Amino acid sequence: MLTEKDQTERDALLARLYTSTIGALELFHVFLGERLGLYQALASKGALNAAELAATAGINEHYSREWLEREAVAGILLVEPGNDGGGERRYRLPPGHAEVLTDDNSINFFAPMGRALVSIGAVMPNVLKAVRAGGGLPYEAYGEDMRSAISALNRPGFSAFWAPSGSPQFPMSIADRITATCSRGRHRMRHRLVEHRHRQGISTAPMMGIFCSWLPWAHSAGHGARQPPRWKAAARRTMCSARNSRPR
Repeated sequence: MLTEKDQTERDALLARLYTSTIGALELFHVFLGERLGLYQALASKGALNAAELAATAGINEHYSREWLEREAVAGILLVEPGNDGGGERRYRLPPGHAEVLTDDNSINFFAPMGRALVSIGAVMPNVLKAVRAGGGLPYEAYGEDMRSAISALNRPGFSAFWAPSGSPQFPMSIADRITATCSRGRHRMRHRLVEHRHRQGISTAPMMGIFCSWLPWAHSAGHGARQPPRWKAAARRTMCSARNSRPR
């Protein structure tokens, strides 16, 4: 027999798990919307009905309607009623929601979390085996979805906070060390950053570009040497290569 306190704790846990379930299911739909370009289509084209979204994104119309209705129920999309029932209803992505779901340069960009959740779900059978038998699960087991999600979620923060107004955000001990590396072995540093970018995603490329663009400031303040033009070109090439390799 449960006491009143036990019942209160039970109900609180039940409500928490129920809410968590809804949140997980919403992230699965966010995964579909991001990977299939549905949010991007709505952000660029404006309000669309199911047939228009299907044609724009190249998906099945039935599933287009299912996804749109689900996103509207979740409050992610807004509905503009049509004249002849469900077929003509149009769905719109509000500007604030568009930033969260489509702007990969914004620190509020969160759509890749759907990729991360799907990746974790996919490896849970292997986690069960590891828990039973011991051992672990290598990072590579989580696949490209996890790697690209981490990269996409980290990248805006590196770009926005390391040098938001052109002034250095590096502690001088780190800056001096990197500047010394630039002067002693520019090519070695560049290749190590490129190698890291290929293994972990693209977030290190903005770090490289931000630091290299800051070096002239360091020179004027008496810290380190001015960046050679060929080093700037190397940074630009690395960042361009990183953008071209971004997961789609």
